[in-house]
Amino acid sequence: MKRLIFATKFTQQYKLNSKKLENNINMYTQLVMAEIRKLLKEKYDRNLKGFNAVTTINGRFVSTLGQITMPNADSGNIYHIQISKRFIEDTPDIANVVDTIAHEVIHGLVHFNFGKGYDDGDTLFESYLKAVGVSSTRSKQGTGNHKWKCEEGSCTFVRKRNMSKFFSKRVCATHQKKLNYIGYFKPTE
Repeated sequence: MKRLIFATKFTQQYKLNSKKLENNINMYTQLVMAEIRKLLKEKYDRNLKGFNAVTTINGRFVSTLGQITMPNADSGNIYHIQISKRFIEDTPDIANVVDTIAHEVIHGLVHFNFGKGYDDGDTLFESYLKAVGVSSTRSKQGTGNHKWKCEEGSCTFVRKRNMSKFFSKRVCATHQKKLNYIGYFKPTE
């Protein structure tokens, strides 16, 4: 997949899986930042300074995959990156999560080094994403489709998010039968 060039290489290099990433997310964020800085130095001959970041896993994110909060006087110049717990648990390819971390790190690098041009769609930010091989935006692409079928067998339900907790307590409105999870299906590209 062209959009996951950086993330796929990084994931393979560190033999990452979701548990390993979840348990050491700050360390891997720093490694992602170091690798991105190195790639941007090779591409643009710019020595971008790294920034202090704390990465946490947010269990409340539903549709947000990741976000970065820029520092203020109260945070002591520390950038806060949050990654969705649901995203880490539900994605079939951990490279998707690494791609999101890299995307947020580039927001921070551009903000820290230039103070402007760090928003999605800004020319500088988008050029850095492209140079490194990181997705421009993940929020509209979705990670695939989850499918359920009623025990009767004739009704199916497809959702972008894994709604197992929701569907496990529901029945098919047509047949009044339990809904069973069939699996995850990648969207066709």
